[in-house]
Amino acid sequence: MIQFFKFLILFLFISIQSMEAKSQCIASAGFDKVVCSTFNGIETKTIGGNPSANLGSPPYIYKWETLFTIGSYTLTASDFLDDTSIANPTIVNGGVDSLKFILTVMDSLGIICKDSVKITFSNFGYILQDKFITINQGDSAQISPGVGGGIPPVLYEWTPKINLSNPFIANPWASPDSSTYYVVTATDAAGCQATDPDVFEVYVNPVGINDFSTLSSRIQVYPNPLVNQSKILFNSTENKLIIAKIIDSNGRLIKQIDSKNNVWQIERNDFEVGFYSIQLIDENKVIASKKLIVQ
Repeated sequence: MIQFFKFLILFLFISIQSMEAKSQCIASAGFDKVVCSTFNGIETKTIGGNPSANLGSPPYIYKWETLFTIGSYTLTASDFLDDTSIANPTIVNGGVDSLKFILTVMDSLGIICKDSVKITFSNFGYILQDKFITINQGDSAQISPGVGGGIPPVLYEWTPKINLSNPFIANPWASPDSSTYYVVTATDAAGCQATDPDVFEVYVNPVGINDFSTLSSRIQVYPNPLVNQSKILFNSTENKLIIAKIIDSNGRLIKQIDSKNNVWQIERNDFEVGFYSIQLIDENKVIASKKLIVQ
């Protein structure tokens, strides 16, 4: 008989422990996420776990909450989610930096459990205006993106890449030989991308035949692009000291050399990849110029 009571007590103890374990509710609001928000709208993402509630006694009642205050206005979860009473609602609005959503779960026995998740929004903004600049043939101009924001650092990529000092920066210098439309795409640290809906037009105004002959035809560079070593030749019969200045796309003087025989030699190691302007100077006057490409 004593053994029977011991077994009964052990059975009741195990049963109570099992009931207590089953009555425990575990809520899961899911992992923290980044949501991309661009000119085309907000990225479709859901929140909550898989599943959002476990243990306890189903069925469950779900409630999602958040608060965001702008001035005198207070926004709640219903302003950002399609349904605040389901296990995995969809985010339908953003426009803020981040939000903390709190999930409250109640099971059929009235047991309540909670969890929270942080949602960060990658918001890109746009400058909706005509982006247009005019240059003369042989000149260069700095172009700028009409898209910004996102989660830093933000990388930029311009297309077409030809005739740009660096197609992977926000403000490259463009030296097209003919009128060109440039398009830029921004990619932030979270991988969110936004493409400027407006192109940047660089209109090239052809230089007159006389000016072009004076400034460009009298100078030769070969090979051009500069890969290892190149020579600069100036078509002139005069034997006088002429200075050659090589200027980068930001207007900085990179190299200056002089010669009396109208021949200059340049080395690839002296330059970074990009576009340069070669200017030949005689008595402080530009007598010839040529674009140099360095690869």
